[in-house]
Amino acid sequence: MSYLVQLRSFVEVYKAGSISKAAMRLGISQPAMSAHIHSLEAFTGCDLPPGLDTTVS
Repeated sequence: MSYLVQLRSFVEVYKAGSISKAAMRLGISQPAMSAHIHSLEAFTGCDLPPGLDTTVS
């Protein structure tokens, strides 16, 4: 998977405030969005910023 796709997903989650809203905006499933975020976290060795809702609603 392209890191640009993961970065785009991360930016959209940040802007939307939640994984479910970001997934809807990008037209992908919530599990796919979560996979993008988790892959990016694994690659960078960092967690998403505190306070960002990464739960699926």
